[in-house]
Amino acid sequence: MFSVNHRRTSCYIADVVELIVRMLESAACSGEVLNVDNETPEITIGELARIILDTVGRDAEIAPMPETAGSPLRRGPDMSKAAKLVSYHAHVDVQERRAANLRMVPG
Repeated sequence: MFSVNHRRTSCYIADVVELIVRMLESAACSGEVLNVDNETPEITIGELARIILDTVGRDAEIAPMPETAGSPLRRGPDMSKAAKLVSYHAHVDVQERRAANLRMVPG
């Protein structure tokens, strides 16, 4: 797996929709640029792979490969502006939802 030590965040679609609605309804957001994501949890690509393997019941070795050229070591948004303008804070636990979504996939 490439870039196993690179760190990422993710967010659940319900949180994205809520943030976008709040932005559209807020005059304070007019002309502003806001991040749409989640600051935590920040996990490595390798940890994400392990979560997926564990969720689908597979016991496989994750063999680290070289880093992908141009891929940032860390990609995590600063959500302070969104929090300030529309009182936004994600409330769906991403790891819990990720596991629930993977369990729904057949096979």
